[in-house]
Amino acid sequence: MNRRLTHDHTGACRSEHATSSGGYVLFLVVIVVALLAIVLVTTARVQSSLQHPLRALREAAAEDVVTQSVTARMAFVLLTEPIGARAIVVGGARTGATMGATTGAVIGAGSGATGPRPRATGGLQGFASATGGDLAEVRLDGRPYGAPTQMRVREAVFVSVQDEDGLLSLNAGDDPALAGLIEGVGVARQTARALAAALNDYVDEDDLARPYGGEKDAYQRARRPAPPNTLLRAPWDAALAMGWDNALSDRQRAQIWALSSAPLNGKALNVNTAPRAVLEAVLADARMTRTLIARREQSELSTLDDVQAITGAQTRADGVVLATKPGSAFRVVVAFGPSPDAARRRVESQLQFADAGADRPIYWRNVRRAQAADGAWEGRDRGNGPERIPDSAALLAP
Repeated sequence: MNRRLTHDHTGACRSEHATSSGGYVLFLVVIVVALLAIVLVTTARVQSSLQHPLRALREAAAEDVVTQSVTARMAFVLLTEPIGARAIVVGGARTGATMGATTGAVIGAGSGATGPRPRATGGLQGFASATGGDLAEVRLDGRPYGAPTQMRVREAVFVSVQDEDGLLSLNAGDDPALAGLIEGVGVARQTARALAAALNDYVDEDDLARPYGGEKDAYQRARRPAPPNTLLRAPWDAALAMGWDNALSDRQRAQIWALSSAPLNGKALNVNTAPRAVLEAVLADARMTRTLIARREQSELSTLDDVQAITGAQTRADGVVLATKPGSAFRVVVAFGPSPDAARRRVESQLQFADAGADRPIYWRNVRRAQAADGAWEGRDRGNGPERIPDSAALLAP
C-alpha cells in the first residue's frame, strides 16, 4: 500500500513537471512567433517605405539615359543634315550649299532646297511632329517634337532645338529691348526698365551709371560685390546684378532665361528662329511681329531686305542687330510629361559648333535642369543658377 502510494505520488510529480515544461515550451513558441511577426511586419514596412524612393531613382536614371541619347541624336542630326535659315532640313540637298565659316555646319540649303526629301532619315527616325507625322524639317525656334526612346519611362518624351541667335542677347547692351522682354513676363514697366539698366551697367566696361542702374558705388552701399563689367557667360549670371535676385519671381526668371542667351561675341538676332516674345521685345509692335511670324511660316526670310519689307528701318532695339541666319550654338531641351506645356521635368543642353581647327566638331554641355512647370532649378543652386560643367578652351575661343 505504501509502495503504491509512493508510486502514485511520484507519477503525479512527473505529470506536473511535464505539464510545467510543456507550458514553458509553449510560452517560448509564442514569444518566437511574436518576434518573427514583428520582424516580418517591420521588414514589410521598410520595404514599403523604400519602394517609392527606389522606384523614383530607377525612373530618374532611365530619364537621364533617355536625355543623353536624345541629345546625342540631335547633335548627330545637326552635324549631318543641312541647316537652313530657320530649320534643319531632313534629307535636304547639299549641292551648292556652303560651309559656314564660324559654325562648321552646312548652311544655305534652306527649306526651299531641291532634291529628294524622304519622310525621315538616319538620326531622325522615330521623331514625330506635334500632329504625329514624320519630320521633313526640324525648326530651330524651340517648338517641341515627340522623341523616340527604347527605354521605358512613365511619360512621353519631347525635344526642342532653339538657335541661340534667335534669343535676346543679354550681352548686347540693349536697354529698350531687354526692358521690353522683362515687361513681357509680367514685370511692371518701371521695374523692367530699372532691371535692364542695372544689368547693362553690370556688364558694360565703363563706370557710368545709367538712370535706374548702378555701378561700383551703388553695389558698395548695398554691401554687394562690385560689378565685374565683363560679358555674362550664361543668362542666369544676370541674377547677380542689382535687383535681379529679389525683383523677379522664380517663374519670371525662368521665362527670361528661356528667351535669352549670353554669347561672348555678336549681337545678331535671327528673325527666322526668334520666339514671339523676343520679336515683340525688339520690334515693340505686336502686329508687326504677327506679320513677320506668318511670313516666315510660309518660307524663310533669306535677306535683310525681306525683313525690312515687313519691319521697316525702325525697331525699338538699339544694340541688337537683325539677321536671317542661325549662329553656332543651339539649345536642346528634353522634356518629360503628358504634354510639352505640362512637362514635369526639363533638361537643357547647349550644343556648340567648334571652329574648323578644333579637335572635335561639336561641344556639348548640360547647363540647366528644371523640375515642374514653374521651371525651378533642381538642387542647391535654385535661384542662382546651376553649377556649370567647365568650358573647354575651344568653346570659349572668340
